Amino acid sequence: MRTLAVIVRTTNLRHLLGHGLRTALTTVGIAAGVALVFSISVINTTLLTSFRSSIQNLAGAAELEVAAADQVGIRESHVEKIAAVPGVERAVPVTRSNTLVEGPDGSRRVMILGITPEFVSLFPRGLGSLARVRVSGGFSGPRDAILSKQVATELGLGDDSSFTAETPRGGVRLRMSGTISGGSLAALNGGYLGVMLLPSAQQVFDKTALVDSIYVVVDTGSSTSDVQRAIESIVDDGAIVGAPGERGDGVERVFGGLADLLSLAGTVALFVALFVVFNTMSMSLAERRREISMAMALGAERRHMFGAFLAEAGVVGVIASACGVAGGLLLARLLVVRAVEGYQLLPVQVGGPLVIRPSHVAVAAISGIAVSLLGAYIPARRVLRVAPIEALRPEASYEWSPSTSPRGHRARAAAGATAFAIATVAFMATGSRPDEGWIVQVGLVSGLTAVTLLLPYVVPLAVRILRPLMRAGLGTVGRLAADALGKNPGRTTFTVASLVLTLGLVIGVGSALGSYQTQIERQASALIGAPIYVTARSFTGITSDQPLPADLGARLSEVEGVQYVYPLRFLFLDVEGEQGLMFAVPVEEALEHGADTHTSAITEDPEAYLRTLSEGGVAVSIGTARRHDLEVGDRLSLKTPDGARDFEVGAFYNDLVSFDSLYIDYEHYRQIWRDDNVDQFGVLIEPGADVHGVRGDLQTLVEDTGAPAKVLLKEEVIGDLLETIQGTFELGQGIQLAALVVAAITIANTMFTAVLERRWEMGLQRALGMDRRQLARSVLLEAAAIGLIGGIGGAILGTASGIVMLESMEAQFAWNIPFQAPVLQWLLAVTGGMALAAAVGAVPSRMAARGSIIGSLRYE
Repeated sequence: MRTLAVIVRTTNLRHLLGHGLRTALTTVGIAAGVALVFSISVINTTLLTSFRSSIQNLAGAAELEVAAADQVGIRESHVEKIAAVPGVERAVPVTRSNTLVEGPDGSRRVMILGITPEFVSLFPRGLGSLARVRVSGGFSGPRDAILSKQVATELGLGDDSSFTAETPRGGVRLRMSGTISGGSLAALNGGYLGVMLLPSAQQVFDKTALVDSIYVVVDTGSSTSDVQRAIESIVDDGAIVGAPGERGDGVERVFGGLADLLSLAGTVALFVALFVVFNTMSMSLAERRREISMAMALGAERRHMFGAFLAEAGVVGVIASACGVAGGLLLARLLVVRAVEGYQLLPVQVGGPLVIRPSHVAVAAISGIAVSLLGAYIPARRVLRVAPIEALRPEASYEWSPSTSPRGHRARAAAGATAFAIATVAFMATGSRPDEGWIVQVGLVSGLTAVTLLLPYVVPLAVRILRPLMRAGLGTVGRLAADALGKNPGRTTFTVASLVLTLGLVIGVGSALGSYQTQIERQASALIGAPIYVTARSFTGITSDQPLPADLGARLSEVEGVQYVYPLRFLFLDVEGEQGLMFAVPVEEALEHGADTHTSAITEDPEAYLRTLSEGGVAVSIGTARRHDLEVGDRLSLKTPDGARDFEVGAFYNDLVSFDSLYIDYEHYRQIWRDDNVDQFGVLIEPGADVHGVRGDLQTLVEDTGAPAKVLLKEEVIGDLLETIQGTFELGQGIQLAALVVAAITIANTMFTAVLERRWEMGLQRALGMDRRQLARSVLLEAAAIGLIGGIGGAILGTASGIVMLESMEAQFAWNIPFQAPVLQWLLAVTGGMALAAAVGAVPSRMAARGSIIGSLRYE
């Protein structure tokens, strides 16, 4: 160990400090990958924790929650019945209403709780930090509300200030009668919270005689399971009875889908960082070949040199991991806000302070160190093959290449075939197990490994093809650039590989999401059959915080030029224990009155689909049918206000959502659920009527009535839908693009090192008559050629990976999504790859041109 320590201190650390630019670039490359992994973990955990706290922390000390199976609510009369159950200490009712609250300094989406005085008993002192709720003020009138300090501060509200809350009947003025902070409420709904007395909240938000949850505290010594069974007999399967928070389990799958997408970006970033380390350490070994062989000639053991080389990489990994964690924390702070905006479609707000767990830091640190050691392992193994005679060879220090022995070729081919087989099996398994994200990760890593092992054969071939073209078209400068690429095939290969893998991932994700969005647009265009829609202002793209009252439809029908108005209702509900979405739509009536709707866009049997809805049955998505093993003619049990009720499954349809969904006729829904609320009104106009004129008249009516609605044309509705879908993926796409930074650092690393190590060669070229401009152009052309090969390879890999990702999405959605060839992305990959490589090569090219001839010739 003492010998190893001496070698590390006197040789390896000195070399790291003596090549500061290369060390910095390598460190930044690893740190960028670590930052992505760390930030992704923190963002996912923060959002999921916020969501869960919004569901679970509200329960306090309650052991059970009786939750509404849908957004309509459960009857308040159940509270007294549940409180009378033997073993129940208390039953506490609560309403939850998400609404847009507007104050002097802006507006925020806030959850308003309707509570009774017993609500505080859910948070006894023995509950610990969750009970440390601080309340100032109280309730003295029916329109009083206590707001969180966070909401009051952001909206510029003080004591006794008035603010407007959006309700189904329009904006209602409320008075801020106090503030609340601390305890479990600090993280509830991301801190955007308000509290009203239950009767006032029911009146304001049109929930008369309804509540959303009943929290149950069980007597000490009583059996929670016995109490649960007794409560279930009372509610008669009309609600979800279980541990607090169970109603949110299905929605968590929305987080899981995006989390898997984001994890892919981090995986690729770290994989590309391997090339940064491999490239750097291989060059470092090559230029120190003489130094290493001389040390061994003087008695140093190979194992000590090997260990010292890995220790050098470990030092870089530790520093990079620390920098990556710090950078990841900053990145998470910047991106979590965008992530919150992408989740506005959920029934609760997500956000709040970042949740950083020790496991996040540990995984990030281990990842950085592991990448550094793995990237240095193969170069370090070469130390064991260096002979002392190497010290006498005059070969240029920067030349290194992978093994070309037959045995090496066979081993690489076998490893590549094995990796390809594992990737194939993993991606095939994804189709049958779409919710297992780790399978996709295994397939991705295996596929990237197979591609990496193939590139050492492909890239030199591409260089040989490109070399005569560069010579013929660009003269001496092109020939020098081509020769530089071919002189060191190993370095060129691994630099190209980093660009191929990164561009391949970006194109793959882009093409898959592009195909998905194209199909969404086709479906929306076919199903959105009215030229005008009056939509709840709080409509999130799936459902509404504050839906519109049904009687608004009658007033809309009176507007001149309007032929027919039909209601649309979309709401979350429980589908056999899973979170689902129900579409209540009068499809047949809308078609009879001229709606331009094509049901053939979503179902292979439109007649069965229409007949099913008209007869009171339900049409379920193919994904729902697969998850619940349903066939046409089966019965599907749904919880209604009057208890569980069976509906006949009469048809299947395609739906591009990852959770359960079903269609039901609006009139049947209204009668069974006793819900007159509407999320959208479809407005059909009379032949010859001016659509823009009718829209203006409808907008005037909406403003006059004070309804919380907006009037949109069909094209705007489709645009809003696509924007909502796009918003949920923007974070993933942003991080995918951030991974390009790692590839750019790899290219910069290569070009800086190439310039520094070829200074003698470049000085000789200058002495023989080459001017500064020609020298700079040759370095830029070398970088651009790397970008060209990497761009073409990225386009090919991206297309293949896009098809695989799309198949994975098809398995999750249970729908065939046609692949859209990403022609524009192909062009951007090629041109962008060249531009990226040229951009990061600009500084090294200027460095090469500025060097003096004498100084360069003295370099070696």
